[in-house]
Amino acid sequence: MIKHLIIGGGVGGVLTAVYLQKKLGVPSRNLRILDPHPTLLARWYANIQACGMKYLRSSSSHVLDTDFRSLRRFAAHSKRFDETDFTPPYRRPSVRLFQAHTESIMQQNTSAELHIGGSAQSMSRSSKGTLIVETDAGMLEAENLILSPGAGDQPFRPAWADSAPEIQHIYDPGFSVELECTTRRGSIGAAQHACLLVRGYGAKVTIIARHEPTMSVFDFNPCYVGPSCLPAFLSTNDYGRRRTILKQERYPGTLPPDVYAEIQALRKSGSISWVRGEVSRVEQNHRREDQGCSAQNALQTTAYITPSQADRKAQPEMQVVCDELRLATGFTTNWTGNQFMRHITLEHNAPCEVSGVPIPDTTLEWVSKVFLVGRAAELEVGPPAGNIIGMHNAAKRICGKIAR
Repeated sequence: MIKHLIIGGGVGGVLTAVYLQKKLGVPSRNLRILDPHPTLLARWYANIQACGMKYLRSSSSHVLDTDFRSLRRFAAHSKRFDETDFTPPYRRPSVRLFQAHTESIMQQNTSAELHIGGSAQSMSRSSKGTLIVETDAGMLEAENLILSPGAGDQPFRPAWADSAPEIQHIYDPGFSVELECTTRRGSIGAAQHACLLVRGYGAKVTIIARHEPTMSVFDFNPCYVGPSCLPAFLSTNDYGRRRTILKQERYPGTLPPDVYAEIQALRKSGSISWVRGEVSRVEQNHRREDQGCSAQNALQTTAYITPSQADRKAQPEMQVVCDELRLATGFTTNWTGNQFMRHITLEHNAPCEVSGVPIPDTTLEWVSKVFLVGRAAELEVGPPAGNIIGMHNAAKRICGKIAR
């Protein structure tokens, strides 16, 4: 029997495993991480590569370790890294530094040995009170279950894209960044990926977004990390009100200073165009043979755009013609789309808010012996729940309960 079974080998799952080992002294034999991907963190790293991220948005203190200083010490004692691997503000680390440090931490804690390949399908309780988890790779028995369902496997696909299944989301499994069309005109919805296409392929890119680029150091209000704002958030028992606060205090679509500066420079140079509006429909037509694209990329896409409210009077509808249209519309956080989460909700009467978001208790226990980490715990952890620092706070709460 496994004492602690973590479902999900992304950031939340790996970080929670490190906490259990380093804070509670849980030996490797009593801990396992169930994840369907070839290696732990595989999906997270693939998404980082797809969007072209160079530096993390979080500070160098927010690491996959219990010691907030460990990444800076790691960099200082390695000849592979220097000050170019940090960027202001808060000395945000480069992706290559963060990955190397994380791999070092995982080796120290034998994290790779904890990995069980597979996906959870259902859960039941034995007569002894243990949890029986049926997976596509067999049955597992555990004393405690920690769910860390990342959004990385649930890219959001808008309804208008259903008419064109050839259009890929940059976070789709197996997505390739490469551009094959020689004309290299692209339409996209994410700043970092657009910069990657310009840097790597000399592409001319049109970004379609609801608003002008907005700079923000963090993608949430940092006062919710600690005692400044979180107590007020937790003081209300109205979960609808908590949902409202979560929406108000997160800043999706904003850009960190370095990405904002790069986008503005590329707009000024003409490599990137920015269109304010929303795609309403798309049409695809075959290119002429003289346009020089391979057979598998022989479609040209016309996106019909409804301009933002301020621009609508001047031009009620716009068209953007591109050789390739890519979705960068983020992730869905509809937990009913997660088979195992839906199973626990329906079969074990797990409490949820009317929108389907789980309601755990203050220790992040959702139902007996089942705990939550990451965005699934947002009604208790607050706006930073899906960020590394929010996952630190979640792991601390769970360790506090398990240690009792």
